[in-house]
Amino acid sequence: YEQRNELLDMTGEPYVCCAGLFACGPLGQPQDRSCLCVEAYCCPWIAISANRFMIQTRFDRENTFCDDFIITFTVVLSWVICIARMVSPDVPDELENLVDLLIAIVQGCMLTQQHVEIQHIKALNQPYNGPAIACGAPMASAPHQQNMNLHSYQGGAGGMGMGGGNTQTMAVTVPPGAGPG
Repeated sequence: YEQRNELLDMTGEPYVCCAGLFACGPLGQPQDRSCLCVEAYCCPWIAISANRFMIQTRFDRENTFCDDFIITFTVVLSWVICIARMVSPDVPDELENLVDLLIAIVQGCMLTQQHVEIQHIKALNQPYNGPAIACGAPMASAPHQQNMNLHSYQGGAGGMGMGGGNTQTMAVTVPPGAGPG
């Protein structure tokens, strides 16, 4: 909740549910910021990913290979457990609990990494470089990918691209016609 509010203040954009990742119907239209409470409470994984998407598309960041691997591994593992439960109800609860723990750890790492990135952007006084936003969708002139390695993290928490001397980047390829919010 706090990260998205901070990002919206930094970009001057109106609140759009899930940062416009699901821009269909009213979800793609600007809403009152109080709706962000519902998003953060009901869909925390999507809300955290949407914050990451905003940082990537607005401030020229990209995931590292390690970021992509950890996020993809976590999602695929959760799908495997879900499919296994559909095939056989005898899947031990402990496996599902381990996946839930992994998801919580990855979410915590993402939130921390994003917080550090926001603080770094503020410290640099980096201007908002993102696409022009109209009703939750990028305008036709918006760039489809923005990549810049602006800095390195030294020491620190480790994990998800942060660590001794690793260059930290975050950004995402946005297909033409896709709607970030």
